[in-house]
Amino acid sequence: MKPLHIISLIVIAITIGTIVLLSNDYTTYESFSGARANEGDDFHVVGELVKEKPQEYNPQKDANLFVFYMRDQEGTEQRVVYRGSKPDGFEQTEKIVVSGEIKGDEFIAEKY
Repeated sequence: MKPLHIISLIVIAITIGTIVLLSNDYTTYESFSGARANEGDDFHVVGELVKEKPQEYNPQKDANLFVFYMRDQEGTEQRVVYRGSKPDGFEQTEKIVVSGEIKGDEFIAEKY
């Protein structure tokens, strides 16, 4: 076998290995009930703000804590804890996508 063929096979093997390792980091879209069934795994959840329920954000106390309630596409309401500042125009947002995991009775959002 020529050295070029051997190098090509090594590059292909490394590429396939990298893709397999990185595929474990991908999160999937799910409802709150699906995320609850797989507690501890990361998911993206799409929904809307529950405007009837209170939002908690006090930048003087903790500028990186924002708590709100969200309703997913199945109609399930969930308390969401976001470790970040409250986004501008949050109340006017039609759809919300949060990324994180269920812990106890809360969805801990790492990304908004």
